[in-house]
Formats: sequence, structure tokens, C-alpha cells
Amino acid sequence: RVNQPPTFSNDNRHIPKRFPSSQYSTPRNPSSHYSSANAINQCETATNTIPSLESFSSIDSNQLSEVSNDGVASGKNFRKPSKSSLIFFTTFVNNYRTKILIDTGATKTFVNKNLLDFFKPSLSIQGKSYSFFLADGVAPLTVLGTVKLCLEFANVKTEIEAHVAQSLCTPIILGMDYINLYNLSFNVKLQTISIEYESRILTMPINSDCKVNTVPVILSASTYIPAYSKRTTQATIPIDSVCSVLLPSNNLCRNRSLSITHTLLNFTNHCSKISFMNVTQFPQVIRKGFCVGYIQRNLNQHQNFSLNKLMKNSLEASGLPVMQPVSFSQNKKVPNSYISQNFFLPSIMYGKKSLV
Repeated sequence: RVNQPPTFSNDNRHIPKRFPSSQYSTPRNPSSHYSSANAINQCETATNTIPSLESFSSIDSNQLSEVSNDGVASGKNFRKPSKSSLIFFTTFVNNYRTKILIDTGATKTFVNKNLLDFFKPSLSIQGKSYSFFLADGVAPLTVLGTVKLCLEFANVKTEIEAHVAQSLCTPIILGMDYINLYNLSFNVKLQTISIEYESRILTMPINSDCKVNTVPVILSASTYIPAYSKRTTQATIPIDSVCSVLLPSNNLCRNRSLSITHTLLNFTNHCSKISFMNVTQFPQVIRKGFCVGYIQRNLNQHQNFSLNKLMKNSLEASGLPVMQPVSFSQNKKVPNSYISQNFFLPSIMYGKKSLV
């Protein structure tokens, strides 16, 4: 069976909100409505094509915005603001990349039923059907049951029980149950979100409407890490000063023995401290020149960096010789992922034995 792309309701009421428990059993007066801080103005349904990895939903964050209203006395009703105040971030949920809405007004986490078809392995819905009251306090939201979601936050897998809804205007709504469980917090200035996990602070960027550029982060010194211990070393980038979230490289993520203790890096004069934790009984070595990961930097229209130039500057800043990638014949097309993934070879080692 060919999986069809999920479709989302364009009913702007389908965002569940918190209400006192007494409201679930008491009849509602249809003439009374509750205002919602995260009211969605207009949502469009998904297209008929399979969504790409970049975005699961065809609903862009620019299309989801709060309704601005100065009240009856002012006589002014404003249309959608230039920038949405809804908070989205993109990550892997059960090995599927999707966009997630964080809603501090929702007591529980909700997942669109159509999204379950894209999860591997497939999930079975537990429990019986029931209803939640929505932001207006009148219309119920039909829930089919619950599933266990595995949400990847800064390359660490976190779990939450989600309620399966038949109609949502977004793939996943992350509610207060997840926020309280992992003490999720927001940094408005840096446009990041953070959680606490096993005495570590994990940070991820909020989806941005601005154009961003990816900058490699390179170790400037080899580091020996004994068993069950932490060591701090120095990393460099070609940008003088920036504070940003580190997105670990695939090579580092595949190594389950090493973890980064903090992902929010503050670079000054091209350098920043970065700490690694060795969680195994074997000593490990991270070699000078290893690409730890990448940071994202917002660009204005006058700034433009090529990836090759960034790598060259990063190598020079770390004191390494500038290397050139392997040449290809003219009749062969160079893969787009070659430079970004294979230019820096992995150099994490178990003692004296290399992993590669």
C-alpha cells in the first residue's frame, strides 16, 4: 500500500488547550467563547505530493499566525502580523523528520493520525476513543487513543505519550506534559529551546524565517578522554564572534560512546570551549581537525559564504594545513553531500584503534 501524505484540517479550533477539570463535565453555553493565546488564523491542507525531509507539513509557519486585536474599544482589527509568534522546531520523531508546534496552552501532547503512517516501525494505538474540549470550550476534539513517541532532541532520544487526534492543522502539538517532564525553556534572544536531560542542558534552534548559513565547527587540538570522564577542548569557526546551537555531525552521532555536554556554544575570536563525556570503560581520542558539527548563522542580503571558503577558513583558524577534496573526472557529477559529509574524515578512536 502506497502511503498518502497526511492532510490537516483547516479548522482553526483544533488546538487543544488547558481548562479546569470541571469544564469537561459541565455543559457549555454556545454563546460564550474563550480567547486563545495561540489561536491559528488560517491553515491550508497538505498537497497531494509526498512531503520532503525538509518539511513534513505543507503548512508553513508564515501561514500560521496569531490574530492581533486591540479590543472592541479601540475599533481596530489588525490582520496577520509580519512574523508569526507560534513556536516551531523541526526534528526526527520515530525516525521521521517533521515540524513540531510547541503550545504552552495544551495540557497534553497530540499527534495527527495521518502522521502515524510514516513512522517506522508502525505504532499501534492504545486505549479507547474519548474527547478533549478545545480552545473555544465548546467543540470537542476526538482522540482515538495514545501512542508512545520517540522525539529526538539535540540527538538525544526523549519519550512522551501522545494523544492521537483525527484532525489537527499541524503534525504534532507538544504540550505541557512534555514541557514539564523535561523542564523545557525558551530563549527569545537566541531563538532557542532547551531541555534538561540526565544532568545535561540540551539546546535546539527554533525554526527561523530568515536565511541561514551552515558553518562547520572544527577541533583545534587533539583530546584524550579517559574512561567515564569528561574533558574540555577548543573548537574554531571562521566567524569572529557568534553564539549559536551546535548541530552534531553524523560521524559524531554514530558514536554512542561520546556525548557533548552542552550544545550552546559561544565563540569569541573564532574559538569556543566544548566538552565531551566518555560514557564507556575504554579511553577515546578525538583528533585535531575533526568536524564536530555545524552551527547555523542568519545571513542578511549582503552576506554570503560558500561552504568551501568556510572550510578553508576553519582549517586556517585551527592551524591545520588546507586540504583539497579528491578530484572527480569531468564526466562525473560531484555529489552535493560529498564536501559537507566526507571532507573531514572521522578520527574518533578507541585507544589506539581507529573507528574507521
